[in-house]
Amino acid sequence: MDRTTYRGSIWNHVLKDQLEVTEEQLWACAHDGVLPNRGLPDAQAEAVPLALVRQLIGAALPEDDVAAMTKEQAIRASADYCMRQTGSQWLVPGIHTGLDEGP
Repeated sequence: MDRTTYRGSIWNHVLKDQLEVTEEQLWACAHDGVLPNRGLPDAQAEAVPLALVRQLIGAALPEDDVAAMTKEQAIRASADYCMRQTGSQWLVPGIHTGLDEGP
């Protein structure tokens, strides 16, 4: 019995049905560490904290707009909202307020 065909058949079965990759994807993963696309979304660089999301949605920003923001954009939007609401420039954490300065 010639097992050449059998080996190839098993190999194709494992790639296609079990690993769900092409031969090129398998070797790219094995040699170069390139993971096959499994349909997962790209990881977000840094998630927006939930408290900030709630604040922005509470400030009447559309939920879809907030969901599309980066953390930096959300922080800026929050700071802009706070400054518009109070007319102050010292409510943004990390910004020098001048309140601790003497006369």
